[in-house]
Amino acid sequence: MTVLRVLLVDDHPVVLTGLTAMIAAESDLEVAATAIDAATALARLADNEVDVAVVDLRLPDLDGAQLCRRMLLQRPDLRVVVLTMHADEDLVLSALAAGASGYVLKDTEPAEVLDAVRQAARGSLVVGAKARAAVIDSIGAQSPTTLTDLSPRERQVLDLLARGLPTAAIAQRLGLAPKTVRNKLSEVFAKIGVADRAAAVAVARDAGLGKGTRGRPPSKA
Repeated sequence: MTVLRVLLVDDHPVVLTGLTAMIAAESDLEVAATAIDAATALARLADNEVDVAVVDLRLPDLDGAQLCRRMLLQRPDLRVVVLTMHADEDLVLSALAAGASGYVLKDTEPAEVLDAVRQAARGSLVVGAKARAAVIDSIGAQSPTTLTDLSPRERQVLDLLARGLPTAAIAQRLGLAPKTVRNKLSEVFAKIGVADRAAAVAVARDAGLGKGTRGRPPSKA
């Protein structure tokens, strides 16, 4: 049986203790390390083998979305699940755009939190019901079938965007000018009915795109 190694990041000791006990009680999960702030989390990530990080959104030295981005730059194969009290639309979309594989609220049942960790480790995008409502409100309840309107190149650009690559990196990866990538992204946003990058990432990842290695520098080939 494969055991998933989990890094827990929360600045509230009571929450951290509870999460540690919950994870430790599962035969297929183990606590690799814990941290009460982003700096410690990044150090723990460097020193331990970690499959999934469960991260609070409000940390004393960095917000969870920024930490998620830095973690994925440091460990591209890591999966990050945001566990927070906040279901604000901007926060949800910001976390997903940063590369989070999950967004779950702290008032969720423990079994659902554990399931989110396991699903994220398998490469799935997991958004809790309350948080998902915020995403749906933002993207207008778009169906994944809207992506069938995209050309192969547009779909490729959207996939790289969903992996967390900035415009310049997408352009380098595809051998295009940055202006061309920006124009294609504008066309993609119009076709899938979103207003910005964060919402486009939410749609793309919900449709199964962006599952390649996130945060890795583009190939020089």
